[in-house]
Amino acid sequence: MIASSIWDWLNNQYEGLAALRAANPLVANVALTPQPTLPLRERGSKTNFLFPSPLMGEGLGVRVLKTSKEHQFSVLENKKQRNSMKKYDAIVFDFDGVLVESVDVKTRAFAALYAEYGDRIVKQVVDYHLHHGGVSRFEKFRYYQEVLLGKPLTKEEETKLGDRFSEYVENAVVEAAYVSGAYEFLENNYQSIPLFVASGTPDQELKRIISRRNMSHYFVSVHGSPTKKGAIIQEILTTHRLNPDRVLMVGDAIADYEGASIAGVKFIGRVMKYPDPAPFISGTTVLPDLATLGVIA
Repeated sequence: MIASSIWDWLNNQYEGLAALRAANPLVANVALTPQPTLPLRERGSKTNFLFPSPLMGEGLGVRVLKTSKEHQFSVLENKKQRNSMKKYDAIVFDFDGVLVESVDVKTRAFAALYAEYGDRIVKQVVDYHLHHGGVSRFEKFRYYQEVLLGKPLTKEEETKLGDRFSEYVENAVVEAAYVSGAYEFLENNYQSIPLFVASGTPDQELKRIISRRNMSHYFVSVHGSPTKKGAIIQEILTTHRLNPDRVLMVGDAIADYEGASIAGVKFIGRVMKYPDPAPFISGTTVLPDLATLGVIA
């Protein structure tokens, strides 16, 4: 019988093996299937077997090195190798409006910050925010102050606005609902394809939000402002030696589209008035939510 400690290790790595363990505690009772790219073969006293995991994709799993004295386990492929049959080797997500329905939270926060200047300014603030999704709030503050209000934005004022904005939004974003299909996609795919976040939210605030939502384990890394989207994606490509043609960016704003273009990766837009591609150009692949992303990606 396989040692329980090894089964515990496997269960921690691949939850799908828990049912297999319960039903088949003996290797002799497990339906072993050779991997197409690594056929069953004899090597002296060792025999290589493969049994599938539902989390690892077709033709993938764990190799059992069977000897007369012990059973040893090793993961056959890293995530990048496991995705050789998939369309993409990695996916980069924007956060607000793509994974979480939090765009309205931030719209209300901007409106509250500038309410003292009257309805006309509030309307202009909201319109600019909605047409410049994915852009850092600090860039928006500068536009509101210098263009709409006609006065310079000092460092002290910028800090105060940023602090007030964070107070308005952080808890609300933590409590916001997932975009339809987002939770399911993350849960079903994070162990088989590297996932990343590139957001206009300040970096440390973004990481706090993701941690408080218990989402950190889904992502290889999480990146926020002040670094721009294009630079973030290029850094991901370089760090993980990824081919841009096999990386997808999913976003809901022009800043996401432009970031993907700068980095040379593929793009899918999440839009609110599907099948209208706005704000993206005609011909852009768009989705109303993430419920069917798994079919495309």
